[in-house]
Amino acid sequence: MTGSIFRISVQGGNFNCLEAAVVGEEFIGAAGIVHLEVEHGLELSAQKSHAELEHLNLSPGSKVWFSWPAGAAHVLPIITGLPLTRGSSLSEKARGGSQEQRHF
Repeated sequence: MTGSIFRISVQGGNFNCLEAAVVGEEFIGAAGIVHLEVEHGLELSAQKSHAELEHLNLSPGSKVWFSWPAGAAHVLPIITGLPLTRGSSLSEKARGGSQEQRHF
């Protein structure tokens, strides 16, 4: 994910956020990649500048909040029992199957 879209902080506070645990960090030039784990074992990797990360004092197991602006969120439908194949569209598959949305 691009660092300009999301934020990592030690406090939550808005509706567009997930609590996460730091799994590890990698440093690549002027940036760092933070590996996070959220609920149900979902893993996220976030690239941020060293300046943005240094005040967080991250270490494995640290709890942080991963947040993003409302306009950057995309909610995708989950189609149950209907595999998507190359060239098919969600709307075609949704006509005959059940559809739900998962919000993060």
